[in-house]
Amino acid sequence: MISRIYPDEIRASANNTLMGVGRAIGGCSSIVIGLIMQYYNLAAVMLFLSVSYVISFVIMLTIPGLKNR
Repeated sequence: MISRIYPDEIRASANNTLMGVGRAIGGCSSIVIGLIMQYYNLAAVMLFLSVSYVISFVIMLTIPGLKNR
């Protein structure tokens, strides 16, 4: 879905960059969750995850060109 936004010339580079950034964030998320669990409780972790999903959903809705496709 995201790859249709980019021109054909840079589509592979854009997809690989997005996948690399996503993997890096996903790899660091276990460290962040562990730190939150160390200083807070499970409710704080669930709140953190919920807020992260809502933020990513809002960002996805604001990407120009997705609504027209």
